[in-house]
Amino acid sequence: MSITALRRRRTAPPETRLEKFQGFARDRAEQFGPYARSAQRNASERILQAREWCAPRLEVAANRVEDTVAPRVASALSATARRVEPPNPRSSRRRVPRAVMVTGIIAAGAVVAFGVYRARRAAQEAEWQENLDRVREQVRETKDQASSHGDDTRDEQASDYNGRVRT
Repeated sequence: MSITALRRRRTAPPETRLEKFQGFARDRAEQFGPYARSAQRNASERILQAREWCAPRLEVAANRVEDTVAPRVASALSATARRVEPPNPRSSRRRVPRAVMVTGIIAAGAVVAFGVYRARRAAQEAEWQENLDRVREQVRETKDQASSHGDDTRDEQASDYNGRVRT
């Protein structure tokens, strides 16, 4: 028999092959269905048991890593970060001039405040001196008038002052 003849005999229409496979799958599903459900239940129970067994051990391992390895890793990372970080010259240069600038501003403010104080004091002293000079001049004028008029004037002035006559 030739190969092409064998091929022709074996090839059936696709609809019949599909129906044949569907029937085969239904038979196997009915046959192995209970086993599959049992396997599913067993697998879910085993997974829960494994999780119950594994959880405390993972917790202990995490604590050990946190207590022993993590500080070392953290210190190594921070040391590496310090070595890798480029120097920042602007921030170190700015701090000194800022401090000098603030000190200079405070000193300038103090000088201005002291200058204002001294100017006010000088103006007040000048005003007082002017008033003192005026009073002295009035006292001199009064003295001169008293000495030029004689004793009569004194009596008049004394009587005018308080309304009584002095003798």
